[in-house]
Amino acid sequence: MFEDERYLPEIENLLFKYHLKKEKKHRYRLEKKNITMLEGNLLYLNDNFMSLNFIGKGTYGKVFRMKEIKNSKIFAGKELEIFGTFEYILSIYLREIKIILSFQHPNIVFAKEIRFSKSFNRIFILMEYCEHTLASKIISNRECKNRLSLLSIRRVIRQLLLGIDILHKNGVVHRDLKPHNILVNNRNVYKICDFGLARFFFIQNIPMSGNIVSLWYRAPELLLFEENLSGTSIDTWSIGCIFGELILDKILFQGKNEIDQLQKIFNVMGLPNSDIWINLHFLPFEKISNFKYQPFNRLKKVFQKTSIDSNGIDLLQRLLTFDPLKRISIRGAINHPFFY
Repeated sequence: MFEDERYLPEIENLLFKYHLKKEKKHRYRLEKKNITMLEGNLLYLNDNFMSLNFIGKGTYGKVFRMKEIKNSKIFAGKELEIFGTFEYILSIYLREIKIILSFQHPNIVFAKEIRFSKSFNRIFILMEYCEHTLASKIISNRECKNRLSLLSIRRVIRQLLLGIDILHKNGVVHRDLKPHNILVNNRNVYKICDFGLARFFFIQNIPMSGNIVSLWYRAPELLLFEENLSGTSIDTWSIGCIFGELILDKILFQGKNEIDQLQKIFNVMGLPNSDIWINLHFLPFEKISNFKYQPFNRLKKVFQKTSIDSNGIDLLQRLLTFDPLKRISIRGAINHPFFY
């Protein structure tokens, strides 16, 4: 447990490091840097809110449905418990805090404010409440045998692309896109959430840990390379996997482990070579040679009995391009003929 007097100077130093500027005692706002930022307060937790029920778990914390007592407004409250080395762990949380307070966009979850507990061992992020996740919508539609129409899928993917586009333009890569991390309100507005694994980047393809992104939505470069170059293109691959899942009404690449995941990808997309993936020759030969040889791209065949049109197949192919340097950009995907 972190006592106020002992750790307050360290906390304030970290808040300054993450561009959270002190206004008065225990209250902070984001400094306006190179990105458009939404002002947010860091306050002590008090009795203004009551917890209604548990919703689920995020990357680093639990999420509850909360009610503001004075006006009965409903919010989602993400509770982060701080464990481990003080500066390192709190830095992780402050990074998520900065990201979630930095954006005001219809396709990114809106954070009302951030609150510390009095002992600084817990942080609450108060966010807008959405009734569903994309994952729950997929399951519900599957149980009702009610597939999403191509028009609905087009709207979902376009909203995801618009949300990710604003993140990438402002130097943030999400790194864990999946249906569970996409919220949906009753107006069918889709919002990206859970920034626990997100990172700021300033140079494309900077080295980062590969232990990110849920397995079924993980880009092949993260599965193959030990020192991963995980730039913005890993988000692009994840959107491609979500797109394919919505069309097929099942997970596109459902591997049991990393090796099986790669084999599932290769079974559909073909076994890559250095002609289509420039940096593949840097891999040890045995890493690719151990996989079943399948030279053909079978993507069209997999989707031939679905509602997707030729423009949709082309976009999917570009989102799921092996070489991250050749993979379509988010802005390129937004402008793709599939949406027009």
